[in-house]
Amino acid sequence: MAGEKQPEPKTEEIDRSFEEADDDTRTPAERAGVIINHATAQAAFWGAWPAVSWVALVMINMTMIVFIGRAYGHLWDKDKARGLLFQILRGMGLSTGLLLAGGKFVNDALKLTGLGTIPAMAADAVLCGAVTYAVGHTTEAYFKQDGQMSKQALKAAFKEQYRQAKQRMKETPPAVP
Repeated sequence: MAGEKQPEPKTEEIDRSFEEADDDTRTPAERAGVIINHATAQAAFWGAWPAVSWVALVMINMTMIVFIGRAYGHLWDKDKARGLLFQILRGMGLSTGLLLAGGKFVNDALKLTGLGTIPAMAADAVLCGAVTYAVGHTTEAYFKQDGQMSKQALKAAFKEQYRQAKQRMKETPPAVP
């Protein structure tokens, strides 16, 4: 990847891609499913790139939360979505959070050095996709319950969805958008 120009995530392009993926003629659950799959593929794609993947991951997850909220009749802005995102991520617990952040840091370091770049890109794609998938399904549960989930319920939902996501990513990695 040395000498290769890295793409930069652009908010307006990410937003436009979600607008194109969303279809308000579907049921809220169908819309949420499409949005989550779209976001998971986007996150996996951006996970391949060092450094920018952190920025892209937050942008994609915030936009996903806004669109899932819309599907369920909640018109949120990105600031409110960021609050829910960080509440969900805080709920993963210190050990899980450190494990994910450490894995992300190691993968980024390997991608930048050129040692193990391809395996690190693949591992990061799975990590970013799995986190986004779990955030998406946790967000959907939150909106299905009209925002009435305790911190413990959010934590449990995220951990279960993340466990499922890791398994699914191993079986069928997401397609690049």
